[in-house]
Amino acid sequence: GSVSVSPVEVDNGSSDNCSDGLLMAIDQDSFDCSSLGDNTVVFTVSDSGGNTTTSTATITIIDNIAPIFTTEVESITVECISEIGPENTGFLEASDNCELSSLTYEDSITNNSVTRVWTAVDSSGNISTQNQLINIIDSTDPVIQIQPLTISLDTNGQVTLSPNQVDSGSYDNCSQNLQKSLSQTEFSCSDVGENNFEEVAEEASCDEQETNLLIHLQDLKEFKQSHNWIIDDIFDSATE
Repeated sequence: GSVSVSPVEVDNGSSDNCSDGLLMAIDQDSFDCSSLGDNTVVFTVSDSGGNTTTSTATITIIDNIAPIFTTEVESITVECISEIGPENTGFLEASDNCELSSLTYEDSITNNSVTRVWTAVDSSGNISTQNQLINIIDSTDPVIQIQPLTISLDTNGQVTLSPNQVDSGSYDNCSQNLQKSLSQTEFSCSDVGENNFEEVAEEASCDEQETNLLIHLQDLKEFKQSHNWIIDDIFDSATE
């Protein structure tokens, strides 16, 4: 973060009527980061006869050296999107010959990976970037929790079952929104009794867990021939 300037670099063709060996000097020849920008110096030229002339010159100090990353982060694998923060995947550090202004990152997220671009900027606006790859591989299956269920056919002898009716708290280490499905959702009079089928819990990373489930179907139709009554316990209603 420092530089030295010689009088010859400031001179722009000084001359003398007699002497060819002019002596040149400037009142400041060392500059550092605190001198960024324009600096006025006194330029003095002396001949062999002891005659001197002074003038002022402007020396502009610029910083065109970009920050340097002092640490490296290798590609890393995590299980969940919630674990991609730098506290889990590592922080980068950077230094600058003058002053580091900011060190930030920006993520580009796909289904299975994160490309993190770290950006270091110094006080002069010089920029350095470094990429970090974070793989997201969820290898833990969802945990299915189910409950036995007895459901009743409707007045048409049919019933539709949803996964939430049999789920009793399935969960996953990463996803809060499991996609649940059943191997069979439509039942009719031919299914009255015990039925085994599968519930599938699927998370965003496509890990699946299957569990057999026992469903009891109950036909609550009752026909009273004398009054032609149909009673449906589901809706607790009667029609004639």
